[in-house]
Amino acid sequence: MRKAWMLATIAIAAMAQDPDSFYSVIRENNLPQLKALLGQKSGAAVADSRGITPLMYAAEIGSLDAMRLLIDRGADVNAQNAFGSTALMWSVSDPAKVRLLLDHGAQVNTVAKSGRTALIIAAFTNPSAEVVKLLLAKGAKVDVMDQRHVTPLNAATFGNDTATVRLLLDAGADMDTPDTFIGLTPLMNAAGNRNVEAVKLLIAKGAKVNAVSKTEGLPKIQTGTVEFGGWTSLLMAAAFGPPEAVKTLLDAGAKIDAQDYRGFTPLMLAVGTDRYDRRTVNLVLSHGADLHPTNHDGETALDWAYKFADPEVIRSLGGTPKDLAKPVRLSDELPDTRTAIARSLHLLESTSGQFFKKSGCFACHEQPPAEFAAAAARAKGIPVDEKASHDRIQQIASTINPVALEGAAALGGADNNLYAVETLVRTGYAPNRITDYLAANLAASQGGDGGWHLPGYSRSPLQDSDFSRTAMAMRALKTYGTPGRAEEMKRRLERGKQWLMHAEPVILEDMDMRLVGAAATGASAAELRKLAEPILALQRSDGGWAQRQAFPSDAYATGMTVWALNEAGVMRPDAKAVKFLLGTQSLDGSWHVASRATKFQQYFQSGFPYEHDQWISTMGTGWGASALALSLGR
Repeated sequence: MRKAWMLATIAIAAMAQDPDSFYSVIRENNLPQLKALLGQKSGAAVADSRGITPLMYAAEIGSLDAMRLLIDRGADVNAQNAFGSTALMWSVSDPAKVRLLLDHGAQVNTVAKSGRTALIIAAFTNPSAEVVKLLLAKGAKVDVMDQRHVTPLNAATFGNDTATVRLLLDAGADMDTPDTFIGLTPLMNAAGNRNVEAVKLLIAKGAKVNAVSKTEGLPKIQTGTVEFGGWTSLLMAAAFGPPEAVKTLLDAGAKIDAQDYRGFTPLMLAVGTDRYDRRTVNLVLSHGADLHPTNHDGETALDWAYKFADPEVIRSLGGTPKDLAKPVRLSDELPDTRTAIARSLHLLESTSGQFFKKSGCFACHEQPPAEFAAAAARAKGIPVDEKASHDRIQQIASTINPVALEGAAALGGADNNLYAVETLVRTGYAPNRITDYLAANLAASQGGDGGWHLPGYSRSPLQDSDFSRTAMAMRALKTYGTPGRAEEMKRRLERGKQWLMHAEPVILEDMDMRLVGAAATGASAAELRKLAEPILALQRSDGGWAQRQAFPSDAYATGMTVWALNEAGVMRPDAKAVKFLLGTQSLDGSWHVASRATKFQQYFQSGFPYEHDQWISTMGTGWGASALALSLGR
């Protein structure tokens, strides 16, 4: 017996010097085991190969109780890891954790290697005012910026907590410093975030309404420079409004015909989104917007209005509406379902690899649809190129590291992380440190209203729907939220559900993803059926669904809807929908979906058909193949 006790003691002593042991017990919130590991006071000072300490683990994935225990056992609250980060920086989305660290002497002005301080990182979150007040009270500097010149006020207008914006302005924060990555000023961020109050605050303080974003650090991928830039506050506000924000900017002297790097004007952006508001379009027109400017592709505002097919908007620009919502003619010869799926898989596996080789980057319209289809096919026993699938997962995983805990992603906001983690959820990827980083980042990215949002950028449909962002984030937190933060994750999921249930859907994707998000939070069968009723009512006579009421049915809308209804447990794949997908698939396994995104990447051929429609067609093909796989028996 004594020998067994001695062996256990030796084992615990060895584990006390093992960072992985600390990570595991903190992640699981196993406080008795954590106490055992901390039997020797030196255990709290253990660090992994990147200098990350148990206290930092607890800040990221653990509970307040775990942090208290570590601090009581001598953890250094000001230790910095290899990234220069501290536990305080990783705690900023939780006021209780921040208060604990500050009460034990955490330094507020430590600078990470990224140049970020706790104040900058905190300002990215929403709500953030409580934490920002705590930091300011301890002497946090407002006249700081990170390596990309992101200031606390710039971060706050991105995070979108108006109370924090007001706090920083009152503390003397600089209003007009743009970041050097995308070149956005605080006013541009506020305008893109649809924050009328913040826009008015900044203008009243003298913010420059016609400042133009100049980019110094845009990614130069192998196919050319990404054309993010040349924006003004009005260009950022035009796509999503609301009209009051647009009017406020116009009344302050915003230039009505400014053009960004791509040649887009406020009028083009106002009509070039699924979220267009006729009031905003009329407001811009009433202020003398010119109908004739063209972007770099030779397109006018009217050309963009035609892409979204609203008759009233088209007429207001002098155009003639066209009837696009006609039934789609199906092929007389339908392929075998397994054959159709195999064709799509082969094409997606080939072209997603080509895209990565040519661009060198992860894209929400490439690796995810290929993996959506592969996961669905694999579940039905259809052969998948497992090496290609493994490579795609590695491409996703390689983009994620602890730096994600230092604030919002710089390009694409939460969107890239959301499509990445949705791919991991669909493929059954086991929770690990990568998913822990993702879950922590996504939790910190949740909006003050409970939803997940991205300011100003409209790339319909993939980067246009806050319903999609919110549903994917909720699925991620449900799947990958750590046990140490379980109670917090429950609260976040409930807030997300409330946002989904009260926000007004605009397009079919909004309704689909609202249904899926509600299912992720355990909504009742009756609740889900009620949410599904308007979706079912929109099925067309050809068996498909359309993205917008004025559009024809397509594989993107039909595949997503079949998946959503099945995922929520409302309805197995409908025979008419399956026939639509089989009857519209091309012989190469693709489906053609028309693009309506305001692109910022230079065109290049990834190997997928349909030229400038290739990327949305790739996603449509992923949805279509996934839906067909769901229709098969096991």
